[in-house]
Amino acid sequence: LTIKQPLNVTNLEPEIIISPNPVLDLLTIQTSNDSQKSIKVTNSSGNVVIEQTFSELRKHLDFESIQSGIYFLEIKTESTKKVFRIVKTQK
Repeated sequence: LTIKQPLNVTNLEPEIIISPNPVLDLLTIQTSNDSQKSIKVTNSSGNVVIEQTFSELRKHLDFESIQSGIYFLEIKTESTKKVFRIVKTQK
């Protein structure tokens, strides 16, 4: 068996970049596609502090009025779910 041409593999998961982390006031979420996404930010006790949907390639979340601590950012698309650990700092 000889393979002369490799099969193409397509990454179907959207790339997601979160910055800055730790965050002081604005957290930026940058994605590689414009599909519908839902965002949920919970604190370490599991309480939801932000919940939104968006379809843009870039989204800003306002963390300025949120207390410092550890948060979990969950991003869901039709096919994937990713969770990021976010550290909120104070001035």
